[in-house]
Amino acid sequence: MDCVVVSIVVTFCLIFGKAIMGKKNKSLYKAVFVSDIHLGTRSCKADFLLKMLKGLAFEEIYLVGDIIDGWKIKRGWYWHQDNTNFLRKILKY
Repeated sequence: MDCVVVSIVVTFCLIFGKAIMGKKNKSLYKAVFVSDIHLGTRSCKADFLLKMLKGLAFEEIYLVGDIIDGWKIKRGWYWHQDNTNFLRKILKY
């Protein structure tokens, strides 16, 4: 098993994720770090991230920051079913 740690940030995800989703074999990693998802905003890409995570095999997943955007929620929030699906999947890990 590779001991590489993959950092998934939304901007990185948009570039790197398309390559992963096209693979038939899952890439194997020791850990995946997820940051800057911003659930609760219209610009959230939870569906894309969820598809990307399905293309990876890993032992650990770390949620390291800005998973739910509390500042936006104060002013009015947007919650799509993809956000719920993402949280449910993360809770299964």
